Amino acid sequence: EEEEEEEEEEEEELRGLGEDKSAGSLSNTTIGCPRSESPGAKVTLHVSVIATPARRELRDATRSTWCMSAAQAVAESSGQLAITIEFVVGGGSYDGVDQLQEEAAQYGDMYLVPGLADGVQSVIAKVVASAVRAHASPAAPPTHWLRTDDDTWVNIEGLAQELLKGVIEPRGGDSDAAVALGPTDPFVWSLFCKLGPNQWGVSFPTGFATVISAFLLRVVAEAAGGMGSPGNAMRLDTGESEGGAEARGGEAAEANVQRKQGAAGGLVKDVWLEDDLWFGLLLHTIKHQQVHDRRFHDYPTRHLNPSPLSNHSLVVHRVQNLSEMMALEARQFAKLNHAAITEHARASGASGSGGGGDDEGMGSQLGTAGVPGAISIQIDDRVVWVDPPAADVHGSDSARSLWCAGYGLFDSANCELLASVFE
Repeated sequence: EEEEEEEEEEEEELRGLGEDKSAGSLSNTTIGCPRSESPGAKVTLHVSVIATPARRELRDATRSTWCMSAAQAVAESSGQLAITIEFVVGGGSYDGVDQLQEEAAQYGDMYLVPGLADGVQSVIAKVVASAVRAHASPAAPPTHWLRTDDDTWVNIEGLAQELLKGVIEPRGGDSDAAVALGPTDPFVWSLFCKLGPNQWGVSFPTGFATVISAFLLRVVAEAAGGMGSPGNAMRLDTGESEGGAEARGGEAAEANVQRKQGAAGGLVKDVWLEDDLWFGLLLHTIKHQQVHDRRFHDYPTRHLNPSPLSNHSLVVHRVQNLSEMMALEARQFAKLNHAAITEHARASGASGSGGGGDDEGMGSQLGTAGVPGAISIQIDDRVVWVDPPAADVHGSDSARSLWCAGYGLFDSANCELLASVFE
């Protein structure tokens, strides 16, 4: 009974996160995301949010939070900053498109790609179309383009501030030194992943958030075949037409099966590519600076690149609902971290006692939520949470054995190493 009461209190606390930032008024907003153009602005940022039609709640959550912050940042910039934010969905013929058209008319912040049926197979086509659209802005071509996803929270003020300064201060790379960028320097700012040597060894930016400069945006737009229909020069193929991948058979048909199993991306010249890999391969041929930054990360305990939330977080991926988005906007990071750890511990049955592995990098390595002195450790891009030893033996010879016996931290050699570092 006590555990149930604690769970109810924690759930109520999570629902209340973000109330310090007028949560009630935010959740009922009727204002769309900003569309500001200022020819004299130092930074003109076009944000394309690659959206899933059915996730209306997440679009409204974005409108209620960081879209409002973007509008405020523009208003306070004395004309130095312009930001346009658009949700990108397919505008072809499919179930639900009528509701999307009504939503677009109401808010004025959506781009329905003409003739494109939305789905996991159309993600690359949506990225291409949004790049073409951003580059074609007649009043003020963007100085920077951010491609992101609809389940993502963006610290838009922090992002814009570093772009205005022309200095990015990344964390988590080979060097955390500040990166100075001139107004015409081609660069890609993201969390980068790298393929193995048998897969070209290409570094590519993760799909949930990537910032590129104006020159690279122009290259992407022109690679899409100019200002015409998106993807015509790249031969994007969703496999839906009579001459599509399934009709041709072979590897293309096999790739189309992968598409139907839920991988997000598209077929490019009969080769299935996930959208972030495709983007990295395209940029790989162009000289530019890569700015690897772990301030772009997944929500704690979720997916492949989780990281604790903090004031350093610039982009947080895999946000699930309005309450989480509002709490992020209110900078309720400590409470969200605690809630995420507790939720994961319940779901996995972990109690800090070790056990089997976890494909997403947490699982048995998870410490007990809320214990004072618990720490997070990042090892080879994996984050583990660890509690302090239960007994007060700090500094004694038995401390190391307690650490290693109590937690499944990879193998014994790594455990010994960690214990000696934190002894």
